[in-house]
Amino acid sequence: MAIKKRMVGIVGVGHVGAHVAFNLGMMGIADEVLLCDLKESKVTSEVQDLNDAVMYMPNHVVYKASDYAGLKDCDVIVNAVGDITLCASGSRDGELENSVKQVADYVPKVMAGGFHGLFVSITNPCDVVANLIARKSGLPKGHVMGTGTLLDSSRLIHAISGQTGLDSRGFTAFMLGEHGNSQIVPWSQITFYGKPLSEMESDPKFRFDKEEVQERTIKGGWVTYSGKQCTEYGIASAGATLVRTILHDEKRILPCSAPLDGEYGESGIFCGVPAVIGANGVEKDGYAYNPFITSAMKGLSESVSTALGDIEAGEWSNIAATNGNFGLEDGDYVGLPTADDSWNFKTFTKDEYEALKSKIASGELVVDNSSDDATKPTVSEFTKVNYIQ
Repeated sequence: MAIKKRMVGIVGVGHVGAHVAFNLGMMGIADEVLLCDLKESKVTSEVQDLNDAVMYMPNHVVYKASDYAGLKDCDVIVNAVGDITLCASGSRDGELENSVKQVADYVPKVMAGGFHGLFVSITNPCDVVANLIARKSGLPKGHVMGTGTLLDSSRLIHAISGQTGLDSRGFTAFMLGEHGNSQIVPWSQITFYGKPLSEMESDPKFRFDKEEVQERTIKGGWVTYSGKQCTEYGIASAGATLVRTILHDEKRILPCSAPLDGEYGESGIFCGVPAVIGANGVEKDGYAYNPFITSAMKGLSESVSTALGDIEAGEWSNIAATNGNFGLEDGDYVGLPTADDSWNFKTFTKDEYEALKSKIASGELVVDNSSDDATKPTVSEFTKVNYIQ
């Protein structure tokens, strides 16, 4: 009886890709790892170095060099192309143009070779690149995912563990949103073996400066980058963990960049959310329950499509190094989630909402963006509102 080898391909063997390859061996995840990079000499050196380490790994592993077509039999391909020096300004979006060009070039070549496995993408900006791979590969929904907020969640858990003194395996916490500066901590979802954080706050060590912890978590990568001009151990461990979860069909809930199709009121984008990961990637119906009541949502799908369209049309200069605001007057760039499982209003109908939305888009109704005390709504004593500038 032939036993199928667990094969993993890695495209891009810089700091991150090489460490993913090493972790796949040291964690006993893969039987064969194929390395692919535009710099053939780098691949040759990494293959030699990794094979020199095999005798100290828990299982026998074979490391080989490969071209794109040679990745066709891989169970999983890890996308780790990129140039981190391009985001030295403090935003992962700085890598966008370079990442898009590389991914758009090589993914069709991999697919032409007959690949039908899964993609795990690390390349920044993570959510946008994962979306692009899904589009360029044509693979089924869920067969492409990004590391997303998996690493950020580890940074959050480290911060919580440091203050409480508890081992990271004793509680559940995660980051939600983009792998970038706009991600958030859903504090209401943090639990200590089922007990919510709100019930633990009588103990001073469970009283967090929430804004400070969130900010420290978001900026953790830049602390790492400032001293060594790269990040490698944390993100490589996160990427290897996703691969292991897939190959072992663990059905484990992990926060990662997953395709949204109505979940959280969004469609057509990838975003960091808790998802069930198994042999089919992001498993069908494998999203954690939406914990939010109702919130205005950015039309991220439309924004991403606009940006990718400019890049593919050679018009990147139109949006590079600029800050833009997209509102209803420009298109369907913001609104409430209207999917049946997201609409939580009892006396406000979807038709009424659409009529109101049309008036705002046409300019008939103007939204006041000021936050002066005079414009703040009156609320009851039972309602607490936090205003964030």
